[in-house]
Amino acid sequence: MSEDQDQGAARPYQALCGVIVPVLTLLSVLVGGWLWDGYSHRTQVMSDLGGAQAPYPLVQNVSFLIVGLLIVVFAVGLRRGLDHGRGARLGPALVGVFGLAWAAMAVLPCTAIMCDGEAAIDALHLLVINVGLLAFAFATLLLWRGIRRRPDWRGLSGYTALTGIATLVLMVATLIAGSVDPEALYIGVVQRVKAAVVLVWIGVVGLRLLYGARTSTQAPRQST
Repeated sequence: MSEDQDQGAARPYQALCGVIVPVLTLLSVLVGGWLWDGYSHRTQVMSDLGGAQAPYPLVQNVSFLIVGLLIVVFAVGLRRGLDHGRGARLGPALVGVFGLAWAAMAVLPCTAIMCDGEAAIDALHLLVINVGLLAFAFATLLLWRGIRRRPDWRGLSGYTALTGIATLVLMVATLIAGSVDPEALYIGVVQRVKAAVVLVWIGVVGLRLLYGARTSTQAPRQST
């Protein structure tokens, strides 16, 4: 493999980190909800599973930390995979910011259900994750501009743009559901749809990076 080829592809482990993200999150939420008798996926947010009211908060908080770090590693691979073009640097960096925000939820657990208490840590928890989501939304919009100019990535261009737009729309929907009537408006469902939009995109792009990494390693070695 030439040096140029190597610089233009993510490492396989970096791509795999992205693929693991949605799977690990789904498992932790299902297990945490199962362990909490009376927990409602319909009306409660995922952060409740790692909060002070949860019977086994460690399950979700370990997941928050691991998934956040996996996203950061994935972001490094995304930077390598795109290699150049518009959004190739800032976009992955903002994805990394989102990963750090996700990991931070592990050390900023909510003290009250829905983080609606008066404790400063609750407000900080909400602030951090919303800043992270905004960073992710802008990241996808930046990446869309670069991806659409790459023939080998063009199939993900429209999907990436829609992901960014959907993230912003669902952030607003979550705020509305939480402020009006969380139980009636199914805030748990809205939040999970938002998380799925974000994390599934990471998983899909991780698969694309993995394909690129394998293609690069299987290419005939070139003399330098």
